[in-house]
Amino acid sequence: MSPDARMAGIPTTAVLGGAPQQLLEEFEFVAETQRRTVEQLRPGALPAEIWERHNAWMREHGLPEEGRIHCHGHGYDFVERPLIRSDEPMTIEAGMNITCHPSYVRDGVWAWVCDNYLVRPDGTQEPLHAFPRRVVEI
Repeated sequence: MSPDARMAGIPTTAVLGGAPQQLLEEFEFVAETQRRTVEQLRPGALPAEIWERHNAWMREHGLPEEGRIHCHGHGYDFVERPLIRSDEPMTIEAGMNITCHPSYVRDGVWAWVCDNYLVRPDGTQEPLHAFPRRVVEI
């Protein structure tokens, strides 16, 4: 896939004008939250354990626990199994396309990031895009 094709349609946070400092800080935190979840997407990993570690991280930082599906398989249907939540018995396997989009609201600022990853047999995660992880100021 060409780099241009890999950047098309990648969702990110964008603002008109300059981004407030709080938004930039929350974006960095939600990107770290995503990174912590994504690094757990390894063949054989149990979604319920990933879910619990994510919610422990959120509680540790005074944020609300996840109440929706923030990380899931992505295929022909937009949302596919495995679902990263407490009741998912399907394990993570190599070759899966997983999207991870944690979000939260703190002090009136919505923090969100969304990216897709290919789970590789060696336990690494390959990003399926090349868009820089940043807030876009227009």
